[in-house]
Amino acid sequence: MSDSAATAPPSDNEEFTKLIKGYIENEEGIPSLAGLYNHDKKEFIDKSNANAVVQTWNHRFKTTIRSLQLEKQNGEEPDFQSANAENSGTSPTTTNNIESLSATPSTTDKRSLCTTESSKTDSCPLSAENREQYRKNFEGMKNEDKWPLRKNDDGSDIYLEDIMYEFGAECEFEHLVHSFILDPTDSCWKDRLTEEELKRIIDATDPGLPGIGDGVRSIFNHCEKALASVDSEMSERRSDDTIDTIWKAVTELGFFNPRTHFDEDWVQRTILDFLNMYRNDTLKDIIANGSEIDFLARCWVNLDRCYENIAIAARDRACVSTLIRVNNNRAITGLNSIKDKQSSVRPDFLLINNNLDIAVGECGKEDVGGIGKKEIVEKHLHTPKIMKDILVRILAKGCGASSLARAIKVTAINENNTRLQVSVLDSPGGYVCRLLNTNNYEIPTIPHLIPAQLFPIMKLILKTKVRTLATFL
Repeated sequence: MSDSAATAPPSDNEEFTKLIKGYIENEEGIPSLAGLYNHDKKEFIDKSNANAVVQTWNHRFKTTIRSLQLEKQNGEEPDFQSANAENSGTSPTTTNNIESLSATPSTTDKRSLCTTESSKTDSCPLSAENREQYRKNFEGMKNEDKWPLRKNDDGSDIYLEDIMYEFGAECEFEHLVHSFILDPTDSCWKDRLTEEELKRIIDATDPGLPGIGDGVRSIFNHCEKALASVDSEMSERRSDDTIDTIWKAVTELGFFNPRTHFDEDWVQRTILDFLNMYRNDTLKDIIANGSEIDFLARCWVNLDRCYENIAIAARDRACVSTLIRVNNNRAITGLNSIKDKQSSVRPDFLLINNNLDIAVGECGKEDVGGIGKKEIVEKHLHTPKIMKDILVRILAKGCGASSLARAIKVTAINENNTRLQVSVLDSPGGYVCRLLNTNNYEIPTIPHLIPAQLFPIMKLILKTKVRTLATFL
């Protein structure tokens, strides 16, 4: 729907403004359309366009905010505030320089529209202040600590950070480059880096995920071997035979003691739970009619349980790593009162060990082949910035040792409908963080594809767990 079609008649503008203003003044959390609906359901419904409810109210909401002159306070613009490196006592390649280049959006006061909300749904326009802070962050880098990538004709180094900064200065909207995060698969780099240079970035340090243990591998192998006897004909009976054969194979191994064989117990329980969903066609119904909560409760929570013996797998919990960064500048200045504490983002998935965030993830119900706006923004902007916040906090706990900076690998699990992809963020050189992604995996709807599609997803989660253990624990 066009903006003109979504605009309310002039006679209704005052009523919309009154409704939205009344809601914002009474909202103690983050303002949202859902909150506005609950504030006055009857008024919301009466004034809705039945053909485009979300589009219409999004337009009214933004228009009213602007009319209330809250635009500069509403957090729509990304925050590129840097940390005070002079007070840190650490070297340029350690915590504070990485932290100063992080651009995870911060929030404003509790009654404003905050960047934690907008950053999950869009790439925000860059303000003059954002650009100035980006320039200062870059100018604070020392050449001896940058990542040399190529040579000038006179033999002097050309640094990756310089190439990234040049691109970021050209951008009109927020991009990962403003956090000095580089995704080698991003098409923006094809015209700025050669294939050989991109390969060097990818291969700078081992980007791969480790293998899985022999015990869990034997369970998968046992099931696959048993399936060799199932009729290869496509039929409903074949689905029943596949379910029964896997059930028999995985149960005849007996129970595993989760205290001594946690991963084996998780593999067995997860396979059995998915078999129940295939047996009762639950998975097909969730895909056709389910909500995001249905996907979480029946599919993704099974994967969460893989981590229960090493960390807390939390859903919709505030990210402390981001909370610390967005409140980094709170201080007694003698000139103004202490700034209000800003809220943090609340990722759909957060892995926490000893009150330390160690992995993150986002999920969604809709699947439009990876081109949905929500998925694009979360996977290629929102989540990587949270990953960098986690890396920065881990470095702070390790006193900013540069050797630790090169060893840390922060993982993220991106879940959309039945698809799953794992991302890994690290800092293999200079001030740059590198983002690498696995292939997309998909939970099958047909039982006979369990070995080819479901088992690889479970193996990927196990590999991600091993990587997390090796990095943080």
